Amino acid sequence: MEVRHGDLLDPHPDITALFCYYNALYFQGKLGACSVQWSSKRMTLCAGICKYSFCGGCEIRLSEPLLKYRSVSDLKNTLLHEMIHAFLFLDNGNKDHDDHGQYFLAKMKEINVSSLQDFERPVEGYNITVYHNFKDEVNNYRVHHWTCQSCGNLVKRAMNRAPSPADCTFKAGSTGACSHPRCLWHTHETTCGGSYLKTAEPPGYKDKRKKRKEEAGVLSNRLFDWKW
Repeated sequence: MEVRHGDLLDPHPDITALFCYYNALYFQGKLGACSVQWSSKRMTLCAGICKYSFCGGCEIRLSEPLLKYRSVSDLKNTLLHEMIHAFLFLDNGNKDHDDHGQYFLAKMKEINVSSLQDFERPVEGYNITVYHNFKDEVNNYRVHHWTCQSCGNLVKRAMNRAPSPADCTFKAGSTGACSHPRCLWHTHETTCGGSYLKTAEPPGYKDKRKKRKEEAGVLSNRLFDWKW
């Protein structure tokens, strides 16, 4: 992987310290009700997310599986992206994580072109964007594939979970109506309706599942054989 100039400042930055630094510099210290942490290994579709709490706070999670393949500059841009979402939520009550409207864009531009003294700024500057382009990293984890037997539509996933009504963007389910163009499940149901068949998975995956089931069965038998 190409080493960027920004990575030389600190190749392994502390994300909590980085968050506090940016909070003071770019967000007027208004993110005190927000925290940041690394995600679990299952977060492989997005580089970062800001989760909002009913109590008024929020939590930023950064994808360890995706960002470990990227530069520190990408990590900083991702963190700042999510901090803008947190700022809009805490300062304006905006709970829509998909909202990258005028207020988001204004804050994004403000940071990208800022001339403030910033000791964490990469030499090439910040490049906060609306969407990331980590397609190669995302596809690296999408090792379970299903193909529609009628239209050939291919669905790739990191988890072994076949396409189903549960995939509806708006949770309409199998009996509900959903006409939103972003809902891939109901769009496919409307235009094709074919069934999916699993066509690819990691080598040895079935053997590993069988071994886990056998080990679970042995453990269960041991529990039942326990004598008081």
